[in-house]
Amino acid sequence: MKTLFWLCWIVELIVVFWWIITDAKQKNLAPNPISYLCLFYLLGVIAIRLGLHWIKLSNIMVIIPGILLIGLGLIILISVLSRQNWN
Repeated sequence: MKTLFWLCWIVELIVVFWWIITDAKQKNLAPNPISYLCLFYLLGVIAIRLGLHWIKLSNIMVIIPGILLIGLGLIILISVLSRQNWN
């Protein structure tokens, strides 16, 4: 479970940083504030896990959205490899 937590947390962190960076590159649109909230959420999860030692709660907070992001990433990867649109 520990490995799954860290795998999902790292995937979520990469996606959030990618989201913030792509929003920052936009010249005509304001950045989406939800991306920054997601970053604070992930930092809060680490604080809960390492500071309060609530392992079960931090696992739930990360694994549920992490599995969904990994699934979406696999769909995008398959569509890129097959040269088809994924949306």
